[in-house]
Amino acid sequence: MKNGDPFPNLNQLRYFYVVARTKSYTKAANELFLTEPAVHMQLRSLERSLSSKLFNRNGKELKLTESGKVLYDYAEKVFCLVQEAVCKITLLENLDTGSLRLGTTKALAQHLLAPIISSFLKRYPGIRILLTEDESRDVVDSVMNGRNDIAIVGRIPYPPLINAIPFTELEMLVAVSPRSKLSQNKCISIHELVDEPLICSTTRAASRLRIEEAFEERGLKPRVIVEVENVDLVKKLVKEGEGYCILSGLWLKEEIQRGELVPLHLKEGTILIYVDVVYKRDEPLPIPASEFLGFLKERREAILNL
Repeated sequence: MKNGDPFPNLNQLRYFYVVARTKSYTKAANELFLTEPAVHMQLRSLERSLSSKLFNRNGKELKLTESGKVLYDYAEKVFCLVQEAVCKITLLENLDTGSLRLGTTKALAQHLLAPIISSFLKRYPGIRILLTEDESRDVVDSVMNGRNDIAIVGRIPYPPLINAIPFTELEMLVAVSPRSKLSQNKCISIHELVDEPLICSTTRAASRLRIEEAFEERGLKPRVIVEVENVDLVKKLVKEGEGYCILSGLWLKEEIQRGELVPLHLKEGTILIYVDVVYKRDEPLPIPASEFLGFLKERREAILNL
């Protein structure tokens, strides 16, 4: 292409693509509803703008030159993308009905999902969201058996048929009652917590898994005295002075601000809960779920900053 020459327009590329595909000016002209001389003229203009010959004639058959083959490969990609864009726009215009079956944990539903669902419904007000809550393992099971299309959960070991996309990570904090003797410490080690009573989620929760991993890495085991499914009950028991908990700082934010719980940082470093978006591998998602997945990928940072 010469300096200053305009880039070939989409129509010229389309004429070239049809001629190359049909290997005939006559067939291409009929398909494009143009005269044959008009097609010839556009392709000559395209060759001039590229400073390259695109076709060789072998008797009655048209054959692509090496430059023509390169351009054809890219033209094919361009028109696939154009078709994909048209389908996407059509989908957006018509996505005014349907249901999204979404699974998550009780804690994530309460503290993380509200802005996500609100933003999604602003874009797709006609979609109905059916939200179910359970422990991470049970939510993943619900995706496996088809009760939910997609889920947002704390990371656990997933079955082979599950696709998991990392979404965010949450820092876990040790929290105690202001009346606890441990509240005098700003930092505490896992070794110091071994003999203290721990109140936590059940073994089907990602947070419980992360706590046990942190202890096991040091050859230790936490002293669990109460395990419950309800995070609010965990916090209430800790406020009553029955023990300590290790939860995401997001779950503890309000109680810490009100002075009802005291946060302690671990000397060994932060324990993180990794939050993933999961869905069943090798099965097409329903359109609402597919759009929700794309929405999460596209707006991840904006959503998490709400």
